[in-house]
Amino acid sequence: MPAFSYQAIDAAGRQQKGVVEGDSERAVRADLRGRNLKPISVKPAGRSASKGESSVSTGFRMPRFQRGMKEADLVVMTRQLASLLNSGMPLVEALQSTANQQRKQHVKEMILQVRSRVLEGHSFAQALAEAPQAFDSMYRALVRAGESAGYLGPVLDRLAVYTESTFETRQRVKMAMIYPVVLLVVSIGVIAMLMTFVVPELTQVFAHSSRELPTITQVLIVVSNYLANWGLWTLFCIAGNYFYPEMAGKTVA
Repeated sequence: MPAFSYQAIDAAGRQQKGVVEGDSERAVRADLRGRNLKPISVKPAGRSASKGESSVSTGFRMPRFQRGMKEADLVVMTRQLASLLNSGMPLVEALQSTANQQRKQHVKEMILQVRSRVLEGHSFAQALAEAPQAFDSMYRALVRAGESAGYLGPVLDRLAVYTESTFETRQRVKMAMIYPVVLLVVSIGVIAMLMTFVVPELTQVFAHSSRELPTITQVLIVVSNYLANWGLWTLFCIAGNYFYPEMAGKTVA
């Protein structure tokens, strides 16, 4: 059965939200009313209702997830699933139990949608393909190999170890890059301040001299004048081109 995310009001007037499984939105709404909940919205998990969309769907098509999963969440989910499968629990039940242990709503919805696909008869690897942002091609390929060989639990265990080691390596690299990046930014800032405020004062001394200045000094003065007059605008243009590249493309066009 497909999974649906809902928002409802309980008897005390508090707002409740969660994910449940049902044959249709109508069935989910009936189930919520049977639990003394007044449904506000019910929609297939993983999809946002668009404006003007009817609250009662005439059909269900499993949406592709556009939101990914953090590596830390992927490691935890993979370890939980591997432990359950290695203990002998069937895949569908293991997915349900893993989903129930998730604190993040979008992760829970993602796992429940994968479970729904498995219940429909698809393989686990095919179900994971519905969320390519969370499960990359290598992850899905190893899962497919584990399913074919009948060793899905051990494969997921190895995947958890690999994903965790990759995550830790990336964290170390990020931490190691903090000092050089900060040093580079500070150095560029100091040089820009010198070129903008100090060098122009020195050029006034050179202006009263009749001697011809060396080429490198002339280049330095030109760069300093440019930064003093246009440096701030150049910084704004670079920042705008970085944060809003589509606007820059339209301007050029």
